[in-house]
Amino acid sequence: MAERTLASLRAMYEPYVTALAQRLRLSLPAWRAADHELDDWRTSAWDTSGELPRFKLDDDHL
Repeated sequence: MAERTLASLRAMYEPYVTALAQRLRLSLPAWRAADHELDDWRTSAWDTSGELPRFKLDDDHL
């Protein structure tokens, strides 16, 4: 049901968007991401970050 509704909604506007993009010489991105790509909300910068290197302070200025 949802796929059919979505297809009918896309059919209403996609011809116009495609024609406008061709007129303005723009490339349209893919409508859906590839299946192998992760969504933004499934990844985090904290997942891959390691520990920061230790920074040694020289306290000779006191």
